[in-house]
Amino acid sequence: MIKAVLIDIDDTLLDFIKSANKALKICFKENGLPFEEQTPVTFHRINDGLWKQIEKKEITKQEMYGIRFPKVLEALGLEYPNTGLETQFRHILSGIAEPVDNAYTLLDYLYKKYPLYAASNSSFEHQRKRMTKADMLKYFQKIFVSETMGALKPSPEFFDVAFREIGNVSPEEVIIIGDSLTSDILGGKQYGMKTIWFNPYQKPIPTHPAPDYTVYDLLEIKNIL
Repeated sequence: MIKAVLIDIDDTLLDFIKSANKALKICFKENGLPFEEQTPVTFHRINDGLWKQIEKKEITKQEMYGIRFPKVLEALGLEYPNTGLETQFRHILSGIAEPVDNAYTLLDYLYKKYPLYAASNSSFEHQRKRMTKADMLKYFQKIFVSETMGALKPSPEFFDVAFREIGNVSPEEVIIIGDSLTSDILGGKQYGMKTIWFNPYQKPIPTHPAPDYTVYDLLEIKNIL
């Protein structure tokens, strides 16, 4: 019997791609940099690779912040401006909260049935601002963010802290919903939780880690929980 639900934030509840694209366009314009069709594609390719390195503990988030935009601009053949482009980008992004389709309908449904907890590898203040802007904080008992947890998903240390905070539940009584096969699905399964993989782009379903459930639209979760 499920007694609590953990939900990832970026690209599960809030559309990081849409939000980041808006922030990128503003940053590039303000710094006199050309924003072309390939700009967001290049950013997300490099950003995704860097986050995978973070999850594997090959680099830290602070190291990522120092190299992300230099790598992006180098790949685009542009010179890095003598400005705090990374800081500027994250500041703008914290004020943008594009919801994933049907996120509010899902939260309205789950909120009436289970205690809800958000789980993110981003920074606490960044996610607090975005969740506040999206008016989603009201659904959650607590937001678990790696910055304040001292560990990243998918590490068991992240979930150790979360379960101490939740209290009185075992891993098999908790289900985690997320878009990441590594931080959400692998992390959840290794900890003993049930898992729901949100797969809006209909990627092939892997055998390892094999999610307990796969959904292509958040509304499908109503058929599971």
